[in-house]
Amino acid sequence: MKKLSPIEWQAFSQKKQIEKITHNLESNVSFQLSAVAEVVLVIFGTALSSVFDEKASTIWYTILALSVIVLLISFVKPFCRWIQKMKTGNDLLSSREFIDSFDNDICYYVMMAESYYSMLLDKTRNVSEDKATSQIDEKIESQTNDKKIEISVLQFYFIETSYYLNKAIMCLQPIYNMSDKVIGQEFSEIVSKRMIAITRYKNVCNLIQSIYASLNQSSALLSDMPDKDLIISTNNHYFECLNTIVNLSNHNLKQNK
Repeated sequence: MKKLSPIEWQAFSQKKQIEKITHNLESNVSFQLSAVAEVVLVIFGTALSSVFDEKASTIWYTILALSVIVLLISFVKPFCRWIQKMKTGNDLLSSREFIDSFDNDICYYVMMAESYYSMLLDKTRNVSEDKATSQIDEKIESQTNDKKIEISVLQFYFIETSYYLNKAIMCLQPIYNMSDKVIGQEFSEIVSKRMIAITRYKNVCNLIQSIYASLNQSSALLSDMPDKDLIISTNNHYFECLNTIVNLSNHNLKQNK
């Protein structure tokens, strides 16, 4: 993957902003539904009091019946969602939500990690070439500040690569107990059920594992950082989490194949 340009970084930033706007619009829809339910309740109360009048017309019975139907629709749907959530136990995401997360979040985080790692490699090569071509009699003092900046940039790339890899694994964790519902091993189910193709899933996991392995070889870049042990231990923790996820998912997929 090529190194991201500033325009592409901006595009990704705008993508996140669009997601936030969409989320806010969904919240507004929920608010509007609540407002409609309140209005219907008022109408229901008025109609209910009117039907007991001896001179009540058929229109009030119709209004009462329609308001009951609207109220049932307003309350039954959230109730069904609550029942479904109770059935899924501790699953924070539904199968469809996870598939969307894989497409929009996990792949995005992996791509960002790979891009940062590519920049880390490019910068490392440039630093090595500069050292190889530098004059022997050149004063070290004149390069001290530049060297510190170069090391800080390398460390920044290392840390950001780690951050996006770990973030991808955090989002990937729910798959271990729903792999058979979200990963498709047959063309028909991938198309009809919009599942994640097993080749995509394995490719993402292999890429994450490969970048982690390469980062371990570059961990010497953190030698002068006071918090280097925290970064390395965090990476090791998430790497172990990934291995557990992969093993459990493979087991579930084999059982349901």
